Amino acid sequence: MTGTTVLLWRENEVRPAQEVGRAYWHLVDQSEGTPLVELDDIGADVLALGEAADLVDGDLMLLVEHVQINDERLRGLELGLLLVRETVAGLVFGRGHLPVILQAQPDGWPDMAADQLAAAQLSLARHWRKLGFGSLPGTEPGDWIMSATASQVTAWTVDRADLIDRVRAGLARR
Repeated sequence: MTGTTVLLWRENEVRPAQEVGRAYWHLVDQSEGTPLVELDDIGADVLALGEAADLVDGDLMLLVEHVQINDERLRGLELGLLLVRETVAGLVFGRGHLPVILQAQPDGWPDMAADQLAAAQLSLARHWRKLGFGSLPGTEPGDWIMSATASQVTAWTVDRADLIDRVRAGLARR
């Protein structure tokens, strides 16, 4: 199953809701004959996914392929974390052990110099660690493919009032 989770912001009842961001995901049921090789078509590192699938028992795996925040003023406010947390919470079906795989690729990575890319990868790794994501066995701390379990991801909490204040402040910036 493939889907998109959309995060909307509604300032008040008069103005229409604004799309803040999206999380693109794939819930893969390996028991139904979906070989991991097919996931290569969506850009994942097949070897890393295979290793991640062995981390827990079961055939389901959630791959978060891409998270985007549409407005640059809202980046850095943990809205991507919120999107992924809400996506996982909506899909786990009571399976706390469900492996969640995330591709943490920095925007514009193909055009980055090697030192810029390394710094961006480490920054993303620190960011996603807040949700419990970590490097897969056999990979380096800044690699793009990270894993967590659904229970780690859904354990993250956010002060919603503080988040709303930060979004309002971000949108007020010009």
